[in-house]
Amino acid sequence: MFPEIAREDIFRLETRRLWLRCPQASDVAAAPPEAAEGDPHRHAAALTAWREAGAAGRALHLLLTGRGADRTVIGAVELAPVRGRAEDCGLRLRVWLDEGPRGQGLATEAVQATVDAAFMLTATPLVSASARVLDPAFRRVLEKCGFSSCGTGLDPAADGQGLTASDRFRLDRKAWASLKSWRVFGLPHASSGAAERLGA
Repeated sequence: MFPEIAREDIFRLETRRLWLRCPQASDVAAAPPEAAEGDPHRHAAALTAWREAGAAGRALHLLLTGRGADRTVIGAVELAPVRGRAEDCGLRLRVWLDEGPRGQGLATEAVQATVDAAFMLTATPLVSASARVLDPAFRRVLEKCGFSSCGTGLDPAADGQGLTASDRFRLDRKAWASLKSWRVFGLPHASSGAAERLGA
């Protein structure tokens, strides 16, 4: 689904304050929340699965770091195909952000850049996302980025244990194209050869 340029380890997106980069083998501590905290073996397995899915073009996983001197990983984003009913086709967006940097607009930057990449790099008709009912801040992020509500339901919990009540959202290609105020945050950032393949 994702083109060759997005499968390269050096691929990254850039916003005003963030770099969204591919995970490296050394990022074991930055594995997704599904990996149990304190269990390095499950962290490593989750990170390996992310890297394998990215290399095969099945999904896009990017870690969030600041653009300044501190390159600590503060979150992650995932774009992966949605399976199920016809109306749910497209890519599903998931976002994780550490508690420390919340409330600074970083999630909004990350979502905008990731959604831009989804529509520019693939032919997906829409991007869907969910916000836990108890997470109104992420709901506001999605609405700010142009997502519209499409009901509620039960989605897998962030830790992979059970289900949680969530508000569901979607953004289709036509609506994304109409958001004139968005700008593309430095897409793509990869090798010159990869950029040439996109006609950059």
